[in-house]
Amino acid sequence: MPRSAVWAELERIEAHVEWMRDATAIRFVGDRRRGVGTTFECDTKMGPIRLTDVMEITDWEPGSRMAVAHRGLVTGSGQFSLEDGPGTATTIRWEERLRFPWWLGRTVGTRLARPVLVALWRGNLRRLRARVEASARHGVRSSECSLGGDPHLGRITDEVTSSPRPRPDAVGPGMESVWDYPRPPRLERVPHRIRVRLGGETIADTTNAYRVLETSHPPNYYLPPDDIQPGVLVRSDRRSFCEWKGTAHYFDVHAGGRVEPDAAWGYDHPGATFAPIAGYVAFYAGRMEACFVDDELIEPQPGGFYGGWITSDVAGPFKGGSGTESW
Repeated sequence: MPRSAVWAELERIEAHVEWMRDATAIRFVGDRRRGVGTTFECDTKMGPIRLTDVMEITDWEPGSRMAVAHRGLVTGSGQFSLEDGPGTATTIRWEERLRFPWWLGRTVGTRLARPVLVALWRGNLRRLRARVEASARHGVRSSECSLGGDPHLGRITDEVTSSPRPRPDAVGPGMESVWDYPRPPRLERVPHRIRVRLGGETIADTTNAYRVLETSHPPNYYLPPDDIQPGVLVRSDRRSFCEWKGTAHYFDVHAGGRVEPDAAWGYDHPGATFAPIAGYVAFYAGRMEACFVDDELIEPQPGGFYGGWITSDVAGPFKGGSGTESW
């Protein structure tokens, strides 16, 4: 089944109760029903436990990605990702990180709930698949889904990731491992020169950057706006949410005749731990012509969602590629 058909069902937040077994009711808060900023209450049940989960859409890329922040008694974040599979198939993944309240055991409760939640979401995604495939068979919402007339257009494959922590790569003298980085992440000053190039121009050059260190991720580098060339950054409409840093906004990056949409991001009002990077800007290295830490040309973090910079003194393996979603 093509991604457009899957997204047409997934974007109907009000209908999630029809295929999510743990959801019993959804009530919107405010007028928004789609897109970033949509907020809703979801009554959930898992065995004898009943909760009202308050959620906000923090990322919305039609046909590709929908992310939510949990802001009720259970906090954390979750994300649907859609990818093209073989032929006309679509792979849909659900990744979620939750923190339970003290009376549900906090960390212990999270660990105990993990296998239950994985099994639950496998069932949820199977039911979602059945709904989309039934819509194709019966012609329901066909114009919106762009299904055409062939009843054998493809299938949805579902996946809930629950891979164990990988074996860290060997660490040589003077190196650090991303598996020694903390979670929640840590902010620290960078004693290095950081440069970013795009379109044949150096668009940022600073010795006053910060980096954020988080388990499984190469560092993200945040640069002060005064050390970025004027006119390079144009704020876009995209938003996302980090459970530790808060709401991020994005920038289109313009330089040397090139435009890279949503290729940089920052936080206007980050949480207290990350207050020093308010107004600072991070760049997706893979979207730039080149990024340097001192004189070393860095490699971008695998995948297109995270924006870490890999240098020769940082050991992986790194989250971001296929199969690493739950690291």
